[in-house]
This record gives sequence, structure tokens and C-alpha cells, in this order.
Amino acid sequence: MSDSVQKTHESAGDGSDEMLGEEAFKALAADFDEARVDRWTATAAARDVAAIVYTLGTGPIPNGTVLTHEALVRGWAAVGERWQMSPEDRLWSPCPMFHLSGLGPLISALAHGATYVGDGYFDPSRALQVIADERVTMLYPIYPPIVQALLESPEFSDADLSATKLWLVVAPAQTWRQLAGQLPQACLISTYGTIESGPITMHEPADDLEVRLSTFGRPLPGVEIRIVDRETGLDLPAGKTGEIVHRGYTSFSGYHNEPERTATATDLDGWVRPGDVGMLDEDRRLVFYGRLGGANGADEEKVVPAEIEDFDASGRRRRGLGAGLGLSDLDRRHAVADRHRRRRALRRGMRTPSRAVRPALQAFGVAARARGARGKLLSGRCGSARSRLNGEAKR
Repeated sequence: MSDSVQKTHESAGDGSDEMLGEEAFKALAADFDEARVDRWTATAAARDVAAIVYTLGTGPIPNGTVLTHEALVRGWAAVGERWQMSPEDRLWSPCPMFHLSGLGPLISALAHGATYVGDGYFDPSRALQVIADERVTMLYPIYPPIVQALLESPEFSDADLSATKLWLVVAPAQTWRQLAGQLPQACLISTYGTIESGPITMHEPADDLEVRLSTFGRPLPGVEIRIVDRETGLDLPAGKTGEIVHRGYTSFSGYHNEPERTATATDLDGWVRPGDVGMLDEDRRLVFYGRLGGANGADEEKVVPAEIEDFDASGRRRRGLGAGLGLSDLDRRHAVADRHRRRRALRRGMRTPSRAVRPALQAFGVAARARGARGKLLSGRCGSARSRLNGEAKR
């Protein structure tokens, strides 16, 4: 630790050698040596470590993902190229700079001479005003809750978003189809990526809507992707579902101080195994299904949440958010016995939670109440449970 950093820690009085408070961080910025920064910049190599990004991913243990300058700068410059970004563009992102979805778009904008528009925090009304005032041409809200907050804001209908020509959102197909009509003049695109490698595949603005609805696009230039049999490691043909593996300059250099985990996630040829399931179509576009680790056993069958989250209990495309709750064998038998009662309720245009799942629902604060034919909760405490479930499922 440098003397200036150590002094800042001491002045902060927190006794920490790892984390800085906001005021301590600002103090460092006021006392930096510009000449030293220039020397560091001149000696930086493409494969030197640029950042170690920590994330829980879908597991319980934080991963320190080591990313090089090449992975970050070249990778996100390629994203801007795929978007056909130019110096005339203005790119808005609501994500913080410690998140790749905040840092990455900034790098894209810098690489192509575009203007980056951000904020210290996300407020939907404030964001809409900024987007309109700055004549933003490209939006990177990426996550459905952020998009939903924008669309449900009272200011959305009156906001002048006519300058927006492209926006990126990762969401299930049904949600995505609904979003496509909200900004009819803008091209809605999506991406497949991981914390270990950033964006790997992405739509092109020229792709037609059905292609964008059914796939996640082709790999970025210089990035390879394969679908392999999980047991044999052999390549699978187009249209066959298997494990997604990829390699290229965007790939991470390993997990910080975790050689065993790194060896599990990569091989000697540079292929990364993020633990995802998908397939490639005849045009080499990726269809993503979900996480291998997300498969759950049910009567000796594997149930992948990503394959069912877009459907409701009646087999129709879902219209809102949902959650899966595990049942014991006894509860499962009760659920089977309860099937005919629920079918009768469906014929009456109502959906009621099974008696077998009511205790589990109530444990999350969801009242066991009837739902209308469109899935809207007619009474009960849905919001608090949704927040808690989303918090448990955060990537």
C-alpha cells in the first residue's frame, strides 16, 4: 500500500486496509501524481491486468474475475462497432462504474468518440428527463427491472425519446416482444455474455425482429463459440442443445487466487466453460436456454428454470414475473391430488395457488389469493415477495 493510501486510511479512521469510504477516495484523487499515471499508461501491455471484478454470479461465493486491458478495451470497442456507434451518438447507461454494465458502455463510447451519459444514481423520472434533454441515441438499460421502471414512470408517455435509435435489453422473449413496441423507431437488441468475458454474442441492428426474438445473435469478431456434449466434449451440430463454450480476447485470465476453480472453468486451449446451455442455429446464431447449475431434479427428470420461466401454470406464455418453489415428496403428492381442483378454477378464468404450495408462498409473504385470467394478483402481498425473490435470484 502506498504512503498516500495508508495516510488516507488513517485519516478516515476506519482501520481498514481493503475498503475506502467516499471521502477517502476523493482525497486520493485530489493528491494524485499525473506524471506517474502517464508513466503507468505508457508501460501498460494489452494482456496486463486492468481490473478484478467481483461477482456472486449464480453461486454463493464471490468470484474475483481477472480482466485484462485487451479484454475490456478491445472487447467493448467491438460492442460499439457492432452497434455502428459514431461520434454523433450519445449513449446512456444507468449502471454504476463498479459494474461491467456501467464500465463497459463507457469504454464503448470512448473508443468510438461518442458521448457517454450517466448519473450518480438511477431514478426513472430523472433518467427520462436526462435522456430527452441530452438527445440520447443509444440506451443501455440492459435489465428488465430498470426498463420496467422507465416504462411505468408517469413521465414516460410525455418524454421526448425521438432521438433514440437503438437500445439493449436482456429479457425473456415475451417481455422482449412487448418492449419492442414501446419505442417503435428504435431497434431493440440483446446480448449473451458472462462476467468472465463480457458480451460474447450480440444482435446486429440489421437483424430482423424474429431473429432478434429467437436468438442472441452471432459472436463478436474474434470470439469463438461452440456447443459441445457435456460428457464427451465433442462438438454438436447446429440445432442440437449442449454446453456453451467460448474463447477469445474478451475471456478472463482466471479467478483471482483460485487456481483450482480457474482450471475447472477453462482448459489449456483457452476455452471457457461458463456452465450455460444453448445451441447454434444454421446461421451460427446462439440460442441460450439457461444455466447448467440451474437444473433441478423432479421425479428423476431435470427441470431447467430458464425453459419454464416463460410459461405460466396453464401452459400459456407468461405475462409477468414468476418464481419456482421446491416441494417435498409429500407436498408433491398433495399437489397431484389438487390438480383437478385447479383445472376447474382455470376453466372459470381464475388461477389459485395449490394447497400444497400455499405454506411455501406464505413463507415469502405471498398471500394465497386468486389470480385473474391475465395472471394479475387480485389480492395479497405480491410486491414484498417479488423483491425478496429477486434478491435471492440476483446474478
